[in-house]
Amino acid sequence: MKGWTLLGVVLAVVGVVVFMNGLNNRLAKKTPSSTEKQGQIPAANPKLSAEDSSAIFSRPMTPADSKPLVEHVLPEIDELTTPAKEVNVGSKPEVKFQNNPPRNKISAPKPDESHANFSDPVFSNDPDARKKNLVKLLRVANWSTEELEQLVNYLEDPRATFRSEILVRNSTFTETADIYLHNLTPESIARSVQFLHDNQMALESAHRSEGVPLEIMVAILKVETNLGEWRGKESVFNVYWSLSLGDHTTVQRDLLTDDPAKVVEMKARMIKRAKWARGQLRDLLFVAKHGGENPVGILGSFAGAFGLPQFIPSSYRSFGQDGNGDGIIDLDGVPDATRSIGYYLKENGWPNKPDRARMRKSILSYNHSVHYADCVLSLADSLSMRLNGALIAN
Repeated sequence: MKGWTLLGVVLAVVGVVVFMNGLNNRLAKKTPSSTEKQGQIPAANPKLSAEDSSAIFSRPMTPADSKPLVEHVLPEIDELTTPAKEVNVGSKPEVKFQNNPPRNKISAPKPDESHANFSDPVFSNDPDARKKNLVKLLRVANWSTEELEQLVNYLEDPRATFRSEILVRNSTFTETADIYLHNLTPESIARSVQFLHDNQMALESAHRSEGVPLEIMVAILKVETNLGEWRGKESVFNVYWSLSLGDHTTVQRDLLTDDPAKVVEMKARMIKRAKWARGQLRDLLFVAKHGGENPVGILGSFAGAFGLPQFIPSSYRSFGQDGNGDGIIDLDGVPDATRSIGYYLKENGWPNKPDRARMRKSILSYNHSVHYADCVLSLADSLSMRLNGALIAN
């Protein structure tokens, strides 16, 4: 009897042990491990492949892409102090854009790789921290490390200086018809006719390629640069990086007029111009990179236009043409300048048949001024009457 009792106790103990082991195993299946609690086990959703993840950044970037990158970051940037002292800009080297690089094919930088090796620059001459703050603004705006390093290199040029006068003039300048009248004098018409004869071969080549009359191209060159005699005295680089800071509170406080009737319009123009200038600055660096040109030494107008046809960087990048087949786009040469003017107008609606309204609209895309467009057409009419005995649209 005692033997059966002992056997029963043993069986009971074994049963309890088996039961407890089974219970522990069931609980273990329901309880997450320590690695799961720490998030080390991937979620059930599949990862993007390398091809899929890079596709977001593969779209070609156009000049307009640089504008929205900056618009939303301005309130986060440190305020700037007073303008730096102006220095003289040296003579202009030849402007070239080597080997006709593909336009609008530079890829936008990936946000997680843009500034991996870029550190805040310390400038040798930046007493008011304008250069440093410009770099900070563009860094937050997702400029790539390569672009920022290129910018820093040019900002270190002794000629690179903040031009407060540029900001004021761009935000207060008012155009009138009177400023164009000198282009329509008998002397100006005679000079334009002579220029056409002297450069007839290049002009006819541009006309055959783009379909724009010789008289229109000559008229634009006359109005823009007086047939090459005046191309501007401002460093184009200084124009754009100065305008780029026009929407900062401290800069505005230093430069805005005290006239309550004008301050609202002036401020609005400074803000609008700043957003536009940052895109042009980016395109200027692209052109400099591909052409081996130091943009600090390129001279142009107070609005940032340069060369015989007075192109801005985005126009140079998108519409510059090699007119003489030497593999270089040189806006200081008549063949490339005239071909580029013709190509610009053709791409902006120049009509295949005489149509004065459409001609005027195309010219307005070149310069958004009715006074400018009317002057160009009037001068072209005068040239056409001298050469062909008919108006340009006939």
